[in-house]
Amino acid sequence: MRKKIYVTEVDVAYLDPPYNSRQYCDAYHLLENIALWKKPKVFGVAKKMDRKGMKSEYCKSEKASKALEDLVKKLKCRYILFSYNNNGKKLQCRSNAKMTDDEIIRILSLRGNVQIFSMNYKGFDAGKSEFNKDNQERLFLCSVLK
Repeated sequence: MRKKIYVTEVDVAYLDPPYNSRQYCDAYHLLENIALWKKPKVFGVAKKMDRKGMKSEYCKSEKASKALEDLVKKLKCRYILFSYNNNGKKLQCRSNAKMTDDEIIRILSLRGNVQIFSMNYKGFDAGKSEFNKDNQERLFLCSVLK
């Protein structure tokens, strides 16, 4: 399901999409339902609701780049600030980032000049892995020209 995007002119558009296949709506659907005052039907012992219509394309390797490109082309802003980590193909399949740096830079470059700022960051791992030792959070800053 495609959501309609309402675009207003702003100075900075900050984008922080999901990095991997773990869907935000599985954890945050309750807050969204409260904010929107939705009262979806629930089912089963755990009283879960149907979240299929809430799933993000940013969580799928085959759709993430297209979703970002569609959004970036529509933004009316002076700067695009895009947050993403460097988990590429370092982790277990489900935790891998769904877009490469090359894809992100190519897409943001469609609108202007791109700079990258990095900072070491220990991501959540429940203490079970060594993968986070080289983890970085990065900000891609696009100065929009077109």
